[in-house]
Amino acid sequence: MLTAEHWSGTAHGSLELIKCVCERESNRRRDERRRIRSSECLRKSSKKRSESPPAELPSFRRSTRQKTTGSCASTSRRGSGLGKRGAADTRRQDKMADSDNNQDGANSSAARTEETPQGASASSSVAGAVGMTTSGESESDDSEMGRLQALLEARGLPPHLFGPLGPRMSQLFHRTIGSGASSKAQQLLQGLQATGDESQQLQAAIEMCQLLVMGNEETLGGFPVKSVVPALITLLQMEHNFDIMNHASRALTYMMEALPRSSAVVVDAIPVFLEKLQVIQFIDVAEQALTALEMLSRRHSKAILQAGGLADCLLYLEFFSINAQRNALAIAANCCQSITPDEFHFVADSLPLLTQRLTHQDKKSVESTCLCFARLVDNFQHEENLLQQVASRDLLTNIQQLLVVTPPVLSSGMFIMVVRMFSLMCSNCPTLAVQLMKQNIAETLRFLLCGASNGSCQEQIDLVPRSPQELYELTSLICELMPCLPREGIFAVDAMLKKGSAHTTEAAVWQWRDDRGLWHPYNRIDSRIIETAHQNGEDEISLSTLGRVYTIDFNSMQQINEDTGTARGIQRKPNPLANPNSGGHLEVRGEDARAQLMKEDPELAKCFIKTLFGVLYEVYSSSAGPAVRHKCLRAILRIIYFADAELLKDVLRNHAVSSHIASMLSSQDLKIVVGSLQMAEILMQKLPDVFSVYFRREGVMHQVKNLAESETFFTSPPKACTSGTASLCTTTITTATTTAASNVTPDLGSPSFQHTMDDSLDLSPQGRLSDVLKRKRLPKRGPRRPKYSPPRDDEKVDNQAKSPTTTASPKSSFLASLNPKTWGKLGAQTNSTNSEPSRTAGVSGLARATPKDSISNNRDKIKAWIKEQASKFVERYFNSENVDGSNPALNVLQRLCTATEQLNLQVDRGVECLMEICSIVSESDVSSFEIQHSGLVKQLLLYLTSNSDRDVVSRDQRIKRFLHIFYSCPMPGQEPLYRLEPTENGPLLALVHKMNSCLSQMEQFPVKVHDFPSGNGNGSRGSQALKFFNTHQLKCQLQRHPDCTNVKQWKGGPVKIDPLALVQAIERYLVVRGYGRVREEDEDSDDDGSDDEIDESLAAQFLNSGSVRHRLQFYIGEHLLPYNMTVYQAVRQFSLQPEEERESTDDEANPLGRAGIWTKTHTIWYKPVREDEDGCKDAVGGKRGRAQTAPTKTSPRNAKKQDELWHDGVCPSVTNPLDVYLISEPPEGITFDDPSLEVILLLRVLHSISRYWFYLYDNAVCKEVISTSEFINSKLTAKANRQLQDPLVIMTGNIPTWLTELGKTCPFFFPFDTRQMLFYVTAFDRDRAMQRLLDTNPEINQSDSQDSRVAPRLDRKKRTINREELLKQAESVMQDLGSSRAMLEIQYENEVGTGLGPTQEFYALVSQELQRADLGLWRGEEVTLANPKGSQEGTKYMFSSRGLFAVPFGRSTKPAHIAKIKMKFRFLGKLMAKAIMDFRLLDLPLGLPFYKWMLRHESSISSHDLINIDPGVAKSIQHLEDIIRQKKRLEQDQSYTRETLQQALESLNMNGCSVEDLGLDFTLPGFPNIELKKGGKDVPVTIHNLEEYLRLVVYWTLNEGVSRQFESFREGFESVFPLHHLQYFYPEELDQLLCGSKSETWDVKTLMECCRPDHGYTHDSRAVRFLFEVLSSFDAEQQRLFLQFVTGSPRLPVGGFRSLNPPLTIVRKTFESTENPDDFLPSVMTCVNYLKLPDYSSIEIMREKLLIAAREGQQSFHLS
Repeated sequence: MLTAEHWSGTAHGSLELIKCVCERESNRRRDERRRIRSSECLRKSSKKRSESPPAELPSFRRSTRQKTTGSCASTSRRGSGLGKRGAADTRRQDKMADSDNNQDGANSSAARTEETPQGASASSSVAGAVGMTTSGESESDDSEMGRLQALLEARGLPPHLFGPLGPRMSQLFHRTIGSGASSKAQQLLQGLQATGDESQQLQAAIEMCQLLVMGNEETLGGFPVKSVVPALITLLQMEHNFDIMNHASRALTYMMEALPRSSAVVVDAIPVFLEKLQVIQFIDVAEQALTALEMLSRRHSKAILQAGGLADCLLYLEFFSINAQRNALAIAANCCQSITPDEFHFVADSLPLLTQRLTHQDKKSVESTCLCFARLVDNFQHEENLLQQVASRDLLTNIQQLLVVTPPVLSSGMFIMVVRMFSLMCSNCPTLAVQLMKQNIAETLRFLLCGASNGSCQEQIDLVPRSPQELYELTSLICELMPCLPREGIFAVDAMLKKGSAHTTEAAVWQWRDDRGLWHPYNRIDSRIIETAHQNGEDEISLSTLGRVYTIDFNSMQQINEDTGTARGIQRKPNPLANPNSGGHLEVRGEDARAQLMKEDPELAKCFIKTLFGVLYEVYSSSAGPAVRHKCLRAILRIIYFADAELLKDVLRNHAVSSHIASMLSSQDLKIVVGSLQMAEILMQKLPDVFSVYFRREGVMHQVKNLAESETFFTSPPKACTSGTASLCTTTITTATTTAASNVTPDLGSPSFQHTMDDSLDLSPQGRLSDVLKRKRLPKRGPRRPKYSPPRDDEKVDNQAKSPTTTASPKSSFLASLNPKTWGKLGAQTNSTNSEPSRTAGVSGLARATPKDSISNNRDKIKAWIKEQASKFVERYFNSENVDGSNPALNVLQRLCTATEQLNLQVDRGVECLMEICSIVSESDVSSFEIQHSGLVKQLLLYLTSNSDRDVVSRDQRIKRFLHIFYSCPMPGQEPLYRLEPTENGPLLALVHKMNSCLSQMEQFPVKVHDFPSGNGNGSRGSQALKFFNTHQLKCQLQRHPDCTNVKQWKGGPVKIDPLALVQAIERYLVVRGYGRVREEDEDSDDDGSDDEIDESLAAQFLNSGSVRHRLQFYIGEHLLPYNMTVYQAVRQFSLQPEEERESTDDEANPLGRAGIWTKTHTIWYKPVREDEDGCKDAVGGKRGRAQTAPTKTSPRNAKKQDELWHDGVCPSVTNPLDVYLISEPPEGITFDDPSLEVILLLRVLHSISRYWFYLYDNAVCKEVISTSEFINSKLTAKANRQLQDPLVIMTGNIPTWLTELGKTCPFFFPFDTRQMLFYVTAFDRDRAMQRLLDTNPEINQSDSQDSRVAPRLDRKKRTINREELLKQAESVMQDLGSSRAMLEIQYENEVGTGLGPTQEFYALVSQELQRADLGLWRGEEVTLANPKGSQEGTKYMFSSRGLFAVPFGRSTKPAHIAKIKMKFRFLGKLMAKAIMDFRLLDLPLGLPFYKWMLRHESSISSHDLINIDPGVAKSIQHLEDIIRQKKRLEQDQSYTRETLQQALESLNMNGCSVEDLGLDFTLPGFPNIELKKGGKDVPVTIHNLEEYLRLVVYWTLNEGVSRQFESFREGFESVFPLHHLQYFYPEELDQLLCGSKSETWDVKTLMECCRPDHGYTHDSRAVRFLFEVLSSFDAEQQRLFLQFVTGSPRLPVGGFRSLNPPLTIVRKTFESTENPDDFLPSVMTCVNYLKLPDYSSIEIMREKLLIAAREGQQSFHLS
């Protein structure tokens, strides 16, 4: 029976190890797991040493299988174990993930995450047994034998047998080891112990060092640690012999590196090491001792602390080298890690020294010192007196200064820690808060959030970009600096909101015990999985984590490692109730020092509030993560509560508080609703006269009334939910299920509730069914608390019995369905879509009892409170119409309604109503609420878009009227003679801004974020979650779809899948095992061979080609899964009931989805792809095989059109791009539903009118009415940015649909860089998306270097190219690799340079080559280059001032020539797409019409666009068009007779020259051999055919002559990725996307912020200051040269130097003392953007040398 099935498929399976485990019950060994490796994988893993197991006893086979399977298989599936640990890659500890690794390195510097101990659990438990068989151990024999005994007992060998066997075993055991290193070690040991013979001891110590420095756990098998360490300690104490001490301490250090577990023995050396530091005789020995102690402190910091080591290490700190100082401070930081209040005296004396150290220059030592303090504060947070001792006056000042140093000294993770430390101090020790207030912390905070202010205090507040985590901590600090809110009155409800916050609702914590007897907690989800099984009375459960499988046995309370049999104790620890996180218990104190300060020093308080209120407000409105918003709201409430009325009036003057409160009241998040009600209450008490008017006008009143009258408080989710239920559930919905659905609906936005929701709902039965089945026995103990009622009708029981989950073993499933005790469990399992898709019972038939959980009651209480508070509010302030209705402000709504009613389509009311609306919008301060309630949005939308026959006034007329009023265009029918160029866009601007604020107030788009508030500051929030994804797998059951019988049925039982594998990895897995073969219906299906047989030819086919035709398609329930979706996302979206997973923002507390995702078995159905569907499948699967190009010119319809053009000169008319946008229904690209939908559509219409209005007029200037940037909506942008910063959303491909849809249909809402990020996240594979994210947010990766998964695995393909034949070779490279997913890297023949620089230069040089005049691709003039290099000399290049555009073909052009040009354009398409895909920049100055073609806008290209191709021709054509207009006017004039008309027409002229005299014929200007129609060169142009001539010239130039080139271009482009992904951009933005930023002057300030001096330079160095001055004086051409020299590309990415990745780093070029730096040129490392700059004596010399280097250093990459 196949039980477990290991499987990890990755992005596109580029690195895929798929393993299959067979367990046969008879013998308890498993067969070796097979793996399929793709060729790349073999290449990657060839780095690992091939490990052949040493000869061993047969009885050990069970555990040595470890080498081919088990944990090592799972860890190594990632290419190289746990990540980049250099040489340690190959060490055994990878396989054992020794707890060292989980906690050393970067992690030692961070308080461990909840994940780490779990890692340790897995690892150390494996360590035991593996250690034994890998013969790689350092423990003494007895402990080995002990382990062996434990192993055998666990496998059922009776213990009494072990006695007689013992000695014989150990003899055998040692025979297998004792060779090589260990015998050498034995010899050296004797040398070390040769007391009296110092030279022999020294020799032995030296050799011991060599042995250890080269060794690792494999080569040092059986190393006698326990005897060597004491010998070395003895040598360490030979005070008189420097060499021996030095080598002994080295040997101990190397030993800990090579054999991490030896540190447990080396602990004994701590006192001796410390002696070396107390009295320093030899500085080298002391420094070596520090290195050793630093390694020890990672695991044994307690021992060092208690030996008084902290003070000793810091005693002579200043005398050491900088590296030793760093070690000493790292030891101090580790000692503070778990310090308890009674150990404070060990640290107390060193505090002044540490405090002073914060002002030091060295970044690393400052970070360690900060870590020390952060850990001290964390550990003493409840001891107010200790906190005061730690926080001396200097500490606060020093840290405050540290925070504002620019460029910043602290990394992002460290910054978060320090700010968090401040807020802990303030909340637990208010006197410190007062001290900070007095030290003007307000200015510091303002600076941190807004950057340096330029004097003007109140105006525009611009936040500096900060990660959500940093914002969260900064707002927490502002919050804690203000006194706490009272706990009674309207704030009493806060206690209910608090209870369930963050990680406290788990009833119990499960822990496991390690070798040293310490208990470690499991991580949260695992702990919860164990708890549920325990509650359900299971005997044992199987837990897979970190790639290993454990059995948790509840009877013996042990965790047994399935692979090695190691058993460890576990315990269940009831959770102490509240979590002692900041702010829980402190509000109990009496008078708070902060409150006193408010009274005693009102000026200071006033200043604080004034400085920060606006900033907080801005943070609230611009951040989308729930955690930050809750904190902000809390802080704002504290400020409003403690400020007096006058101050409030002053502070609130500039903020639209009322509309803000109105939108908060409509929030789905209870915390926010409660907060906004409290805020409204306080404001009404303090400033009744002001707010009674505003609250009416801004709709606060309206919202509060809604809350007061609401039945069930939330309105939108139930709607969503019920529709979900209806669509999913075609069979039975009993009344019970619908009530259950409504119980579940309330939103999960507030953390207070999140946990309970999942604890009470989806965790109860925990889906442990599969385990029950696997063990073929039912639980012996009945469930302790039945949560579900038994089923109501037979149909449902039947449903369960048939359900595919139970197929694993017919007998047990039958029993299971009979035993009523397990019905609850089964039902819940069936609940997941395991029911057959044909009738998907989406909502389980078992009614879910309402959870009678304390917090869910709390939730009801909170809702009741909201309702009651709202009613009181209405009664108190707005009941007796105490505001007189005569207030003029209140009649705006009335006016607006009246005007809106007149915007009637059936009756022509002229323009008066538009004028009224215009004046209301631009002159009065009409509120968003009033606009919504007057119905204006809907009416105006219809007015501008309706195009039915019933309309009295045509649509064009209505739009012209609208433009007349809002943009001062002429009235329809009164167009002037001259060119139309209106300038007054104020009214339209006002309208757009008002609509945008409506949108911000109404929209409720969900943001899925994973804030991890207040982790112990260990850097990135993402990394913890990513670690989780690395170590957990999803259980899936593969099933053949019931509709099909012609493929094999999967008999392998449930499989485990890497959550981030793509659906196509499953397909590949099945197809290479022959499941994709469609066979005849009647073939016998049973003897299809085993599941493991892999069809080699199919496997090879999959590996070699990027795009194999898809053979299988997959469903979850009724949903077809796209091939490029991650399995996790598929399960999350389709496998959970709608009520379990709504668009709640509950991801905040549950970033990893409900535990349900990880415990249930999800069914995935497969069936073959039908042949006829194949074509459209391509689109779904996102495969890039076939290009979706426009129809080519051969279809009969086209042929006819062409003939008309050629014979009769008829060209198709230009389409008006407005028509596409003028619709009042959502376009097909919008599927989301949101209250703000109509406003969005109206803004889309307004934007298109603003952009294309001139198409409505005959002779108008083509420019936008208001620039696109005015349409940007800051709130949506904040949401988008927050969403796109989230590593988890990107890893799982879980981007909400509203974001991608708005991005494509309404790009104007978001600024370019947001859309660029969105594009990279959605257009390509996940690895590229991650790469892009890491490039833009480097701090995500700062903390844990060991997270293998954060680093995207992009394959790289290298090609070597000859510079002489650049273009030709580039074409062949694109031909081979253009459509490959790998990143392309280029190097040049005979040059050593490789990597980023040469590759960037390749794109730049090919761009240059493509502009060669002899290729004949472009229009323009021929020029030579200013600074030609090599083959560029004497070559002509094409130049056009408005950008390049294709040269047209005529009808008579030779086919061979056309084919050649089309080839080049196809190549250009590939090159462009590949450059975009690989984040490279081109250097091609293309014209705007080119980009319009690229985006398929060619049908609307008109004579407006000629100016961007050939300004000269455009000017002439404009003159001729004027003549046509005069002609038309004359013809319409009734007063002329035929003769006089004729004369008048003939007298029309251009600059005094009649049309005939111009001597034009029907050929294309500038291309005499291209005829505009058949026989054109013989047809002269006259006044009568002038109009036809102009139309043809425009059409041939922009369309007919170039269509073939552009179709080839698009075909080439689409072979790499589909063009429709570029819909996020406007044509004028594509240049930025492709070619980076335009040239701009560089100023010294920007350069200082964006460039990093290093290795010998700082920002204050003379050379660096010189460099910035020189750079800021460069002109555009010099900038290009410099950039190409330093980065390889002549342009910077969008965003300039800021976006350069890696940043430009300036390092000092060093010389011998005899050499003069002025004689040398600078050199560069382009791959990392390093500029190696000699320290020149003057700025003039530097300028000269830089320019020489930049000119001469082009086009060669050598060693410098």
